[in-house]
Amino acid sequence: MRNKAQQNNCVFIMVDIQEKFLNAITEMDTVVKKANIMNKAAELLNIPLIVTKQYPKGLGDTLNDVYLPQHRVEFEKTRFSVFTPELIDFLQEKKPAYIVLYGIEAHVCLAQSALDGKALGYNVLYVCDAVSSRKPYDKEIAINRLANSGVEMITTEMLLFDILEDAKHPQFKDISNLIK
Repeated sequence: MRNKAQQNNCVFIMVDIQEKFLNAITEMDTVVKKANIMNKAAELLNIPLIVTKQYPKGLGDTLNDVYLPQHRVEFEKTRFSVFTPELIDFLQEKKPAYIVLYGIEAHVCLAQSALDGKALGYNVLYVCDAVSSRKPYDKEIAINRLANSGVEMITTEMLLFDILEDAKHPQFKDISNLIK
């Protein structure tokens, strides 16, 4: 069997989907839709969910349209990478093999987080259909750069069905309904 993300070996990290980015990010509605699927799946599958906020005093809170389950853990940051000392401590407690990244911006906070995650020894899954930037070209270059650096590119649906593995999984129907 191949190594892959499973319910008990991964952490989802939603990066900086905040108010000030609402009208600046290309395809923000798609990012929010996919983030909601990911966040609801984290809740259904009992996967730890980290939500980050980049300098909320200036960039605002997480968008109201984003579903935030009760079990989430939130971290504020000023670094572009999510890997603050507090978040690293949290991950050391959870001991995930995989970190799953989605949110904004694809070429700054997500790219730096993905590269830092690799440097820290994590398998990094970059959910391509749940990320964006102000300019589509920046997202495209980020995906190419990260793929060439060993970050695994994946889509929301690929990831969730990889985790489920089988239509007999107890949450199969719930997850399938999220994706429809």
